[in-house]
Amino acid sequence: MFAKLNVFEIRKDALKAIKNDASRWSFIFIYYIIPICIALLIHYINYELNTELFGNLIGGISLFAGLLFSIIFVVSNNLNSRKIQYQSQNEEDKRYIENYRNFSNNIVYLISYTVVKSIIIIVLLILADAYFDYLNETANLLIRIIWDLIVFLLYHFLLYIIIILKEMYVMQYEDINKK
Repeated sequence: MFAKLNVFEIRKDALKAIKNDASRWSFIFIYYIIPICIALLIHYINYELNTELFGNLIGGISLFAGLLFSIIFVVSNNLNSRKIQYQSQNEEDKRYIENYRNFSNNIVYLISYTVVKSIIIIVLLILADAYFDYLNETANLLIRIIWDLIVFLLYHFLLYIIIILKEMYVMQYEDINKK
C-alpha cells in the first residue's frame, strides 16, 4: 500500500532540483541555518499563540497547496501541447522541448514536495490547535516545540513557493522570447 506513497522519493527529487542551483554551503545556510534561527528567535520572543492564528494559517496554506496542485496538471498539459507544436527536426525546437521537459520535471518535483510539506504543516497546526486550550503549563512546552517546527516548515513552504515562481518566470521569459 505504501509503495505508491513514497514521500521520501518526492523529497529526494525536490532537493535534487534545488541543489542544482546552489552550492553546498549556501544550501545548508538557506535551508537549515536561517529557518532554525527564525524558529529559535520566535521561540525566545515567546510569540503569543492563539486559535485564530492557527485557523488563518491552515486556511492560507490550504489555499496555496490547492493552487500549486492544480499547476501540476497545467504544466504537464503544456508539455504535451508543446511536443505536438514543435515536432520539427529543428535543433532549436528540440532544445526548447528538452528545456521545457526539464522545467516540467523540476516544477512537478517542487510542487509535489511543497504540497507534502503543506499537509504536514496543516496536520501540526490542527494538533496544536486541538490541544492548545487543554494543555497545562508543562505541556505548553510541547506546543512551543510543535510551533517551532511549524515555523521551520513555514519558512521552507514560502521558500519553495519563491523557487517555483522563479522557475516559472524563467520558463515564461524563454517562452516570450521564443515566439
